[in-house]
Amino acid sequence: MTVDMKIEETFNSKWLGEWDLPDDGKDIKVKIKDVEYETVHNGKTNQDSDEVILYFEGPLKPMILSARVNKDNIKQALGTGRTKEWKGKTIQLYREEGNWFGKHGWAVRIRPYVSK
Repeated sequence: MTVDMKIEETFNSKWLGEWDLPDDGKDIKVKIKDVEYETVHNGKTNQDSDEVILYFEGPLKPMILSARVNKDNIKQALGTGRTKEWKGKTIQLYREEGNWFGKHGWAVRIRPYVSK
């Protein structure tokens, strides 16, 4: 039987990736449930690092907030860099195409939530 799935779904990551966002390219609105500081293991480098983790209300996976651009974007979107003040706030997540570390790919990015 032929299956129809994104190959990234087989990665079985517990962290949010661009493949978890809608294929249609539309932003998704998410509410921040909690912000933690956790040790995360990178399977590619086999190293641990301490990272800010965003937990969202609903079924969406938690997001590692490691990219500088996302740290800057969330600070601007929410008007504060104090993580304690992010709980209960709404942001929008979207997919961005680009070249990172010499390789073409996609990434999850953050922008302010704009009600319609």
